[in-house]
Amino acid sequence: MKITISKIKKASKHFFEILARKIILFLLFALLIDLFIGAFVFYRYSFLVQKKEVKSAESALIFREKLLSEILKKLKKREERFEGTEFKVYPDVF
Repeated sequence: MKITISKIKKASKHFFEILARKIILFLLFALLIDLFIGAFVFYRYSFLVQKKEVKSAESALIFREKLLSEILKKLKKREERFEGTEFKVYPDVF
């Protein structure tokens, strides 16, 4: 049995004719599938998330002031260097 383009066209035309005759049933079937998928997604990402226990961080956050001061110093140096470019006079290349 060979599959030809004409057979595929005939089968698809037949399929769409049946679909057109039973459009209400098809729409109800598609709606039910959509409802099941929506319910599954809601259950998975809303209901189960609330049901599960949230793991909190047991260790307290450590604020490293020394590291923060070093970063702030570097940022201040960059800012001063950036502001210094406004007053620098560059030679005219032309």
